[in-house]
Amino acid sequence: MDRSNDAQPSNMQGRPEEERNECIMDPVPQCEEWVDWVDENNQVVGQVTRKRALQEGLHHRAVYVWLCKENGEMLLQKRATSKRIGGGQWDVSVAEHLLPGETYRDAARRGLMEELNVSDADLTNVPCLEPHYRRLFFPEAKAVESEFVASFVVNKWSLEELQVDPLEVAEVRWWQPEEVR
Repeated sequence: MDRSNDAQPSNMQGRPEEERNECIMDPVPQCEEWVDWVDENNQVVGQVTRKRALQEGLHHRAVYVWLCKENGEMLLQKRATSKRIGGGQWDVSVAEHLLPGETYRDAARRGLMEELNVSDADLTNVPCLEPHYRRLFFPEAKAVESEFVASFVVNKWSLEELQVDPLEVAEVRWWQPEEVR
Protein backbone atom coordinates (compact mmCIF):
# COMPACT_ATOMS: atom_id res chain seq x y z
CA MET A 1 0.00 0.00 0.00
CA ASP A 2 1.30 3.42 -0.95
CA ARG A 3 1.48 5.69 2.09
CA SER A 4 3.42 8.46 0.39
CA ASN A 5 0.54 10.94 0.72
CA ASP A 6 -0.35 9.95 4.28
CA ALA A 7 1.24 10.98 7.56
CA GLN A 8 3.16 8.67 9.81
CA PRO A 9 1.14 7.13 12.65
CA SER A 10 1.37 8.51 16.14
CA ASN A 11 -0.26 7.67 19.42
CA MET A 12 -1.99 10.55 21.18
CA GLN A 13 -2.00 8.67 24.49
CA GLY A 14 0.55 10.04 26.89
CA ARG A 15 1.01 13.31 25.03
CA PRO A 16 0.76 16.55 27.02
CA GLU A 17 -2.66 18.22 26.84
CA GLU A 18 -1.24 21.24 24.99
CA GLU A 19 0.08 18.98 22.22
CA ARG A 20 -3.21 17.06 22.02
CA ASN A 21 -5.05 20.37 21.80
CA GLU A 22 -2.84 21.52 18.93
CA CYS A 23 -3.48 18.27 17.08
CA ILE A 24 -7.24 18.45 17.53
CA MET A 25 -7.63 22.15 16.76
CA ASP A 26 -5.10 22.40 13.93
CA PRO A 27 -4.29 18.92 12.60
CA VAL A 28 -0.78 18.50 11.26
CA PRO A 29 0.73 15.39 9.66
CA GLN A 30 2.46 14.06 12.79
CA CYS A 31 -0.92 14.05 14.59
CA GLU A 32 -2.70 11.95 11.97
CA GLU A 33 -4.44 8.90 13.39
CA TRP A 34 -4.30 5.58 11.51
CA VAL A 35 -7.06 2.98 11.24
CA ASP A 36 -7.39 -0.49 9.77
CA TRP A 37 -8.97 -0.38 6.33
CA VAL A 38 -11.39 -3.32 6.10
CA ASP A 39 -13.36 -4.93 3.28
CA GLU A 40 -17.12 -5.58 3.13
CA ASN A 41 -16.58 -8.66 5.37
CA ASN A 42 -14.76 -6.63 8.05
CA GLN A 43 -11.42 -8.23 7.16
CA VAL A 44 -8.31 -6.02 7.30
CA VAL A 45 -6.88 -5.17 3.88
CA GLY A 46 -4.45 -2.44 4.96
CA GLN A 47 -4.05 0.72 6.99
CA VAL A 48 -5.02 4.28 6.08
CA THR A 49 -5.22 7.57 7.87
CA ARG A 50 -8.56 8.25 9.51
CA LYS A 51 -8.77 11.43 7.42
CA ARG A 52 -8.45 9.44 4.18
CA ALA A 53 -10.97 6.83 5.36
CA LEU A 54 -13.51 9.60 6.04
CA GLN A 55 -12.78 11.54 2.84
CA GLU A 56 -13.06 8.47 0.60
CA GLY A 57 -15.70 6.55 2.55
CA LEU A 58 -13.38 3.57 3.11
CA HIS A 59 -14.62 0.83 5.44
CA HIS A 60 -13.01 0.93 8.89
CA ARG A 61 -13.89 -0.03 12.47
CA ALA A 62 -15.41 1.88 15.38
CA VAL A 63 -16.84 1.15 18.80
CA TYR A 64 -19.67 2.63 20.86
CA VAL A 65 -19.82 2.47 24.64
CA TRP A 66 -23.05 3.08 26.53
CA LEU A 67 -22.73 3.87 30.25
CA CYS A 68 -25.98 2.80 31.90
CA LYS A 69 -27.53 2.77 35.36
CA GLU A 70 -29.67 -0.04 36.75
CA ASN A 71 -32.77 2.17 36.36
CA GLY A 72 -32.19 2.30 32.59
CA GLU A 73 -30.74 5.80 32.41
CA MET A 74 -27.87 6.21 29.96
CA LEU A 75 -25.06 8.73 29.96
CA LEU A 76 -24.76 10.66 26.71
CA GLN A 77 -22.05 13.13 25.81
CA LYS A 78 -22.35 16.40 23.97
CA ARG A 79 -19.40 16.49 21.61
CA ALA A 80 -17.00 19.43 21.86
CA THR A 81 -17.84 22.16 19.36
CA SER A 82 -14.32 21.86 17.92
CA LYS A 83 -15.07 18.34 16.64
CA ARG A 84 -15.23 18.27 12.83
CA ILE A 85 -18.04 15.72 12.73
CA GLY A 86 -21.02 16.23 15.00
CA GLY A 87 -19.46 19.07 17.00
CA GLY A 88 -21.90 20.34 19.62
CA GLN A 89 -24.26 17.39 19.12
CA TRP A 90 -25.35 14.71 21.59
CA ASP A 91 -23.81 11.28 21.07
CA VAL A 92 -23.32 7.92 22.77
CA SER A 93 -21.30 7.85 26.01
CA VAL A 94 -18.11 7.10 24.05
CA ALA A 95 -17.36 6.55 20.37
CA GLU A 96 -13.90 5.60 19.11
CA HIS A 97 -12.25 4.55 15.88
CA LEU A 98 -10.09 1.47 16.32
CA LEU A 99 -6.35 1.89 15.88
CA PRO A 100 -4.55 -0.64 13.64
CA GLY A 101 -4.54 -4.08 15.26
CA GLU A 102 -6.67 -2.92 18.20
CA THR A 103 -9.62 -5.02 19.38
CA TYR A 104 -13.10 -3.55 19.80
CA ARG A 105 -12.88 -4.17 23.55
CA ASP A 106 -9.48 -2.45 23.86
CA ALA A 107 -10.73 0.54 21.85
CA ALA A 108 -13.75 0.78 24.17
CA ARG A 109 -11.46 0.80 27.21
CA ARG A 110 -9.19 3.40 25.60
CA GLY A 111 -12.15 5.62 24.73
CA LEU A 112 -13.59 5.42 28.23
CA MET A 113 -10.23 6.50 29.65
CA GLU A 114 -9.48 9.24 27.09
CA GLU A 115 -12.92 10.87 26.97
CA LEU A 116 -14.37 10.28 30.46
CA ASN A 117 -11.45 9.13 32.67
CA VAL A 118 -13.21 5.84 33.45
CA SER A 119 -10.62 3.10 34.02
CA ASP A 120 -12.39 0.34 35.95
CA ALA A 121 -15.40 -0.30 33.71
CA ASP A 122 -16.75 -3.83 33.41
CA LEU A 123 -17.52 -4.15 29.69
CA THR A 124 -20.55 -6.26 28.92
CA ASN A 125 -20.73 -7.19 25.26
CA VAL A 126 -24.00 -6.54 23.44
CA PRO A 127 -23.90 -9.45 20.95
CA CYS A 128 -26.78 -8.24 18.77
CA LEU A 129 -24.83 -5.10 17.96
CA GLU A 130 -21.36 -6.52 17.44
CA PRO A 131 -20.31 -5.63 14.83
CA HIS A 132 -22.84 -4.06 12.49
CA TYR A 133 -22.24 -1.97 9.40
CA ARG A 134 -23.33 1.64 9.15
CA ARG A 135 -22.71 4.37 6.60
CA LEU A 136 -23.37 8.02 7.46
CA PHE A 137 -22.80 11.12 5.38
CA PHE A 138 -21.64 14.42 6.89
CA PRO A 139 -21.80 16.97 4.05
CA GLU A 140 -20.73 19.89 6.27
CA ALA A 141 -17.46 18.05 7.00
CA LYS A 142 -17.17 16.45 3.54
CA ALA A 143 -16.92 13.09 5.30
CA VAL A 144 -18.42 9.62 5.05
CA GLU A 145 -18.37 7.24 8.02
CA SER A 146 -18.35 3.74 6.52
CA GLU A 147 -17.87 1.63 9.63
CA PHE A 148 -18.26 -1.75 11.23
CA VAL A 149 -19.36 -0.78 14.74
CA ALA A 150 -19.38 -2.89 17.90
CA SER A 151 -21.32 -1.71 20.96
CA PHE A 152 -20.73 -2.33 24.64
CA VAL A 153 -22.99 -1.62 27.60
CA VAL A 154 -21.14 -0.67 30.78
CA ASN A 155 -23.11 -0.91 33.99
CA LYS A 156 -20.30 -1.34 36.53
CA TRP A 157 -17.94 1.58 37.00
CA SER A 158 -17.08 4.25 39.57
CA LEU A 159 -19.18 7.41 39.29
CA GLU A 160 -16.56 9.45 41.14
CA GLU A 161 -14.08 8.66 38.35
CA LEU A 162 -16.04 10.51 35.68
CA GLN A 163 -14.09 13.50 34.38
CA VAL A 164 -14.62 14.70 30.82
CA ASP A 165 -11.85 15.69 28.43
CA PRO A 166 -12.93 19.18 27.27
CA LEU A 167 -11.14 18.67 23.96
CA GLU A 168 -13.50 15.76 23.23
CA VAL A 169 -16.64 16.38 25.32
CA ALA A 170 -18.55 19.60 26.07
CA GLU A 171 -20.84 18.04 28.70
CA VAL A 172 -22.48 14.81 29.81
CA ARG A 173 -25.98 14.12 31.04
CA TRP A 174 -28.04 11.14 32.19
CA TRP A 175 -31.07 10.47 29.96
CA GLN A 176 -34.12 8.26 30.34
CA PRO A 177 -34.56 5.93 27.33
CA GLU A 178 -37.82 7.65 26.33
CA GLU A 179 -36.00 11.01 26.13
CA VAL A 180 -33.67 9.71 23.43
CA ARG A 181 -34.96 9.53 19.90
